Amino acid sequence: MNKSEELTLLQLSILAVRADGNISDSERTRLNTIIADFNPTQEQYSEIDKCWVGEMSLQDVAEKTLELNIAEDAFKRAVNVLLIDGLNQREHEFLRELAEYLEFDDKKCQKLFMDVSEEIDFELLGQDEEFVKDVDKIDLDKLVLNYSLSAGSIGLTPIPFVSDFILLTPLQMKMVYDIGKRYGYDLDKKSLKEFSTLLGVAFGLKMFGSILKLIPIIGSLGGAAVAFSGTYAMGKTAEKYFKEGRKVDEKQLKAMYGKFKVEGEKLYKTVKDRIKAMKSEK
Repeated sequence: MNKSEELTLLQLSILAVRADGNISDSERTRLNTIIADFNPTQEQYSEIDKCWVGEMSLQDVAEKTLELNIAEDAFKRAVNVLLIDGLNQREHEFLRELAEYLEFDDKKCQKLFMDVSEEIDFELLGQDEEFVKDVDKIDLDKLVLNYSLSAGSIGLTPIPFVSDFILLTPLQMKMVYDIGKRYGYDLDKKSLKEFSTLLGVAFGLKMFGSILKLIPIIGSLGGAAVAFSGTYAMGKTAEKYFKEGRKVDEKQLKAMYGKFKVEGEKLYKTVKDRIKAMKSEK
């Protein structure tokens, strides 16, 4: 990729992090890394500044990506930057607008989302959250609850061109990673997927994603309940798994998951108003 292409992707990254009017710590860190890797000249900084001061619109940048034949890279870059701390409604609207400028249909957007969710560095996710920054000292119950609330918020937010499980995947992987870290395990993606295989439930609750294709609950309280309780069950099961030194067999893990899933469904009834409030704040 040449400097002109890299500059255009950097400009898009800036517009993406500004989409909801609030740049999180993890988005800022990601953006600073992109700028440092690009190492812009003084002249290029002036082009970058146009995005900060509103002199360059999303349509302007989208047209540049089409001219440079990097439209797919551009959409994936925007998703990568925004997904780093979860995708809220305003950011979804930004991606929808970008997709329209690039003339991408829902099927193409979903494929690109899937590509990014497989590539994203879960170790960077949510670093602006207090319970992630100091994972060795926090209450694990609080950690699992916070991740579950975030998952419920995802389930409550309608995103037409992408299944919820794609958004839940990095969040749940990060949760299990943090729980493992609490017990002294430094996990990679292969280890995390081995855990989900034993559990019999894929990251992102892919069964949930399949159900959503059959009944219209995406963006509803039903979707939030499934996302919350499934994430809660996965987190509580992971806690037991690592506490026992990863010596829990597949049958025991599945039984634990089922037990905690029921517990999560009951807990959801007491926190659903918090989840709705989280959505309204975004």
